[in-house]
Amino acid sequence: MEVRGGMPAGFIHNITKGLFFIMLFALPWINQVRAFTLLFSVLGIVVLLTPGTLKYFKGYFKQPLFILLFAYYLFQLIVFFAYPGNSYAYGDVERKVSLVVVPVVFTLACSGISGLWQVGIAGLACGVTAGAVACLAAAVVKYQHLHDSSVFFYHEYAGATGLSAIYLSLYILIVLGYIVTNPFAFKPVKLVHACGVFLYCSLLLLSSKILIVAGTVLLVIPMVMGAVKRRYSVALLAVAVGTLLVVAITDNPIKKRYADIDTRNYTVALHSTDFQNYHFDGLSIRLLMWRMGYNLISTRNLWLFGAGGERYHSLIQQPMDGYRLYKGDGSPGNTGYREYNMHNQYMETFVQFGLVGLALLLAIMGYIIAGAFSRGNSFLAYTGILVAITFLTESMLETQAGLLLFVIVISGEWISKLKGTALQAGKLPFMPLIFEPNKPLS
Repeated sequence: MEVRGGMPAGFIHNITKGLFFIMLFALPWINQVRAFTLLFSVLGIVVLLTPGTLKYFKGYFKQPLFILLFAYYLFQLIVFFAYPGNSYAYGDVERKVSLVVVPVVFTLACSGISGLWQVGIAGLACGVTAGAVACLAAAVVKYQHLHDSSVFFYHEYAGATGLSAIYLSLYILIVLGYIVTNPFAFKPVKLVHACGVFLYCSLLLLSSKILIVAGTVLLVIPMVMGAVKRRYSVALLAVAVGTLLVVAITDNPIKKRYADIDTRNYTVALHSTDFQNYHFDGLSIRLLMWRMGYNLISTRNLWLFGAGGERYHSLIQQPMDGYRLYKGDGSPGNTGYREYNMHNQYMETFVQFGLVGLALLLAIMGYIIAGAFSRGNSFLAYTGILVAITFLTESMLETQAGLLLFVIVISGEWISKLKGTALQAGKLPFMPLIFEPNKPLS
């Protein structure tokens, strides 16, 4: 038995797995219980104590994906030093450092510890499921007091986790994608699939229009293509189709969110110059932000390198005032639309870093998706496409909840699967065995 500093290697491995499970369990609660940073720091220290770990560090520099992520982070550092008076730059550098640190830690940990990623994804699945249960329980309690059915839908429903409905929907879809593309990775299988049905129903209650449609299509594809055994495919498809039919033929808030789409709002958002007391819906405010971002780049001729990171928030204040957009009530934290991001990661990156930054982001996404298909990794392909679609309506890399989910899932899956290593699940002596031992996931 290999020993380092008086501690058996197996003991350190189990500690690392336990921390990894707890850390990813806590990820969906990142806005509610701010323990993730501490857990990740402790994980990093433990990984460094693992015998022989540092020899895997060179593996980081062999992965073009991680080099691309590092290059994307360099843009934040350049802005930080180029605009010393920029009040947004430090927060951006601090937040996005996970683009570099997470892949490094995961390269060291996943390369040297067998089955670590399985433990992590199990923790994420348990954390997301616990979050969905908490949302339902909180909604039931609220309804008993308020007798208002709105507590079961959208942002009100997601409040128990501290995430917005959109980000909780994204977390749920990531877990559902893993269950569908790896249907026998967790056990007992029937319980896991029942949890999958519950999570899908939770997705509908969260009512994110684009994620319901995109997520459903992406989940159906691996079923139809045979990634899931026929009997499970038929059962899961029947549940999904039945649930969608009930939503379509009954009067409910989910259906109402699609029925409320009014294209006239979008024409106003693209052409009007006075938005005082204007009632925006989800897409119209996005169209206006994209319009202002594009105008900023074109009028100041910032095409190549953009406005210099989140510095653009300061630069669009004058146009916002000209459009008479709501600027808050003066109370702390209420700034109206002044701190809104572009709600589109492609536009966000273009405004921040110009065509060069946008090309780098597209290279990252293209490399992820192409790499997933070339190696037949269904879950990574599903995740890459889902994230690429989410980027259309959310600046996912500008929030901790979105950025960490992206970099953790992509890094973990990339290391554990695309290296071509058939990692096996490991047993932990101090937690329930919720994944099937001695069975490859691929």
